[in-house]
Amino acid sequence: MSVYARDGSILQTTYLPGVETERSYGGFLALIVIGANSTVFVLENADASYTPTQTGPFGEVTTLHAPDGPPALLRFSPNSSAQTYPLACAGNAASYSTGAISPGELVTLFGTGLGREQGVAPQSTLRSPYPTQAGNVEVTFDGTPAPLMWVQDAQINAVAPWSLTAGQNTQLCVSYNSVPTNCLTLPVAQTAPGVFTVDGTYALAVNQDGTINSAGHPAPARSIVSIWATGLGPITPAQADGALIDLPLPSNVLAAQVGTEMPMGFQWTKVFQPYPVTYAGPAPYLVAGESQINFQVPSSSQDPTQLVVGSTTSQFFHVQIINP
Repeated sequence: MSVYARDGSILQTTYLPGVETERSYGGFLALIVIGANSTVFVLENADASYTPTQTGPFGEVTTLHAPDGPPALLRFSPNSSAQTYPLACAGNAASYSTGAISPGELVTLFGTGLGREQGVAPQSTLRSPYPTQAGNVEVTFDGTPAPLMWVQDAQINAVAPWSLTAGQNTQLCVSYNSVPTNCLTLPVAQTAPGVFTVDGTYALAVNQDGTINSAGHPAPARSIVSIWATGLGPITPAQADGALIDLPLPSNVLAAQVGTEMPMGFQWTKVFQPYPVTYAGPAPYLVAGESQINFQVPSSSQDPTQLVVGSTTSQFFHVQIINP
């Protein structure tokens, strides 16, 4: 959500994470409307830590319709004296989910005044990792410079250092032209999986025949598709920050599963049904911290799919499949 001046320039910006509940399970996407005097209203599901400023008329909602918590109505009103923060938030570069980040995870930073208006895309080779400075921008985690993959006024894509320690907090800071912005304090977890998508719903996937998975090129039933993700945790042998993955391929330390949650019984208990996975590990010739997962799609299911690593799950996503 951004605030624009009359000349079209961005005054303030932040990221409003949408609920990760699938419509097939009774959830809804965040609803945003504009009221009088430029007041903005946002309706979305809250999590268990949310404390409302006043009780709303929504009442109790069952976990079937709001598994992430009851609906919450947020109201934002213009405030000319509000303090601005150039660095608004940071999240998983694949899912845009905010919260804990993991070592080696590709992260996206949102804000304003973070760099040049014209974006800069640094390059990497097998002999030289992604640089830690680009366009006079530097991103640090606890003082450790992070490899940069994209730098622009409102968005930075970076790679979290492998040296981050799970269970602790990290301080994320940005400097542009040697001028530091505000810093964010983020929790660190061993894993924080997110799957890259083309539109927030359908995975960026390649079919077994090499075509891009889409409505025009769905995957045949029980064929193999490839997806890409980040936040899957440590790899072995360890790789340098920002390095490209070369042969022989290293391995992910933690196993990854892909599957769907199937409702069972009358109490809407959900049981995870895994799909066969033929490969789940570092993506060849991409930056260390990005993984490739090859798995067999079901015969006809269009149920929402998740990537599971340990006790953590990615956002729901879909793959286009040819139905018999």
